[in-house]
Amino acid sequence: MFSFPTPSVYQSSKCSVTYGQMSHISPTNTTTAASATTEDESPRRPEKGKPWTAILAQDFIHSIDLVLPEESYEILQSDVLGNLVPPPSFRVTMPLAKIFDHAFYLDYIKSGKLTMYLDRETYERAGLVGEPHGVKGKREGKPRWKMKIDFLKASSATKVAIQPSSSPTLITSSPSFEGLLQELASCDKLEFEETAADLYEWFSLVRLDSPRVEFGDEIDPYLSRYEVPRSSDGAQTCKLRRVTWKGFMSATWARTALAEIVASLPFKSWLVFSATSFSKGTTARDNAECTFFRPPSSGGQYILWEVRRDV
Repeated sequence: MFSFPTPSVYQSSKCSVTYGQMSHISPTNTTTAASATTEDESPRRPEKGKPWTAILAQDFIHSIDLVLPEESYEILQSDVLGNLVPPPSFRVTMPLAKIFDHAFYLDYIKSGKLTMYLDRETYERAGLVGEPHGVKGKREGKPRWKMKIDFLKASSATKVAIQPSSSPTLITSSPSFEGLLQELASCDKLEFEETAADLYEWFSLVRLDSPRVEFGDEIDPYLSRYEVPRSSDGAQTCKLRRVTWKGFMSATWARTALAEIVASLPFKSWLVFSATSFSKGTTARDNAECTFFRPPSSGGQYILWEVRRDV
């Protein structure tokens, strides 16, 4: 369990790491799995045990990053990634009072519930009945109010299509994954935490397009002392691809996407799959981020990082 410094008065973060093994996944029809909008329509996918329960515990997700070697990307590009289209989402920008407008209600609301988390100023101006949300008496926390309104399903006027975007090939200095699983199986707790933290840092820098992981980076050590982990025998060159989905996605779709990707890639390939959910500050205790790593030739073994934001 890693503890990070409190980034603001609204939340604190903790990261838990799991090293485990998942069961075999059989490939299914990707088009059917990706386009299904309900559990009844979607094919059976693993739901029990990690990493699946960790992903399903996510709230709505705003971005998903997939990092993998160039040769693995070419395998997925035509058969899998092109068919992984999230269900359509809708976005609307309007004053709060407009939600209750008769015309909008009749035109766009069909079935469902509206849940709103408001700060004190907005709550007082809204004039609606709600209840305090979050831990009471936490001085550094910002008070919030939660309101639930029974509607028929809320929709909106602007359709947002989510399509995966692929970054150009990244030529990076890559950690050596050779012998990683053998080391993890025999290391103690402290060594495991250090290895997991180093790998997570490298994955995060790749997702940020940081120049620190570019091959041949020669920044002054006075400005940065970062070194690629597990590169004591010399840095390796690796061509990577990062595929990103941004928008409004459910945890169920993210689970299906990961299962399809894992089932379609050869066992010798490694991949990193990271899902980041919308932040609610002090309003909930949900996963803020879930990162899955399958090492090469792992036989189903994986490492999972879960970043939670405490109330």
